[in-house]
Amino acid sequence: MPGIVNVCSSELAPIGSLACAKGNPFLDVVSLLVFKAGIGFDTFVKFATKADYLSLIKSGDLIPIHGVVEIDDNSEESQYYESPTGKRIPRRLGNYRHVFRFNKSLEVHKALQSFRNANVEIVTVDSAGNFSAYSPDGITVRGFSVEMFNPEKMSGAMQDNTPAWTPIVIDQADAKQWNEKGVFIKQGWFVDELKPVSPVLLTVVSAIATKIVVNVSYIDGIASDGSKNKIGIAGILQADFVFTTTAPTAAAMIDLGDGNYEFPGAAMVSGSVDLKPPTTATTVGDPIKSTGPAVITIA
Repeated sequence: MPGIVNVCSSELAPIGSLACAKGNPFLDVVSLLVFKAGIGFDTFVKFATKADYLSLIKSGDLIPIHGVVEIDDNSEESQYYESPTGKRIPRRLGNYRHVFRFNKSLEVHKALQSFRNANVEIVTVDSAGNFSAYSPDGITVRGFSVEMFNPEKMSGAMQDNTPAWTPIVIDQADAKQWNEKGVFIKQGWFVDELKPVSPVLLTVVSAIATKIVVNVSYIDGIASDGSKNKIGIAGILQADFVFTTTAPTAAAMIDLGDGNYEFPGAAMVSGSVDLKPPTTATTVGDPIKSTGPAVITIA
């Protein structure tokens, strides 16, 4: 079911609509929803429906970035012409420019660097659950156009106990999108329920003709011995593993609960194993995506 709690638009009439609070309802931004440019919602109902967001995340068209800690407002000043007699005429509405600071792990920080100068649009979410965007036509909903999306270098931790920030500088392209066409919806669900797709590594632990053991793990930095620090993932269904050449016994997989999965079979041969993409996977929970197939060599 759609989760609309409240809809408020910037239409001039009727001012004082029952759908709009008299005061300013907005609080601090806590999350950024980063959409590929051109991706939007056909209706306000879709703008409020969690399933639509999840589909966009799995297709790679939306990346949620949670945990804004600090914000610098570097927005442009509005520009005016002032005559010799002192009369002023407004000429330009200054655009919004902000620095959003996050306290992210090094792995997440490095991943964000690939989005420098990306062609994206953003929806902001505040701590009251207000999703803010704009509607160009009163029917569809889009994220705000972005002139510059720039994940900056990680700042060093300071002696005054300041964390090592991951800053993202965002210059919006047109302040009119909010000031003249802005819309918000207070969702009936929590924004932190939107999880980004996480890359996972598949490794063949052992392989003989009657049993193959596959490990699926997140990579979380470097271990003390210099190897990749792996965090095993349990709960993946057998239907989401894709084998090439090798043919394990159907519905016989054993989830060992530590990221290792046993696949029994008979006279299995060498091949490869991978995971289905997030768009077709049946496993519920946080979306994951394989970094590539693992080679199976039968001993």
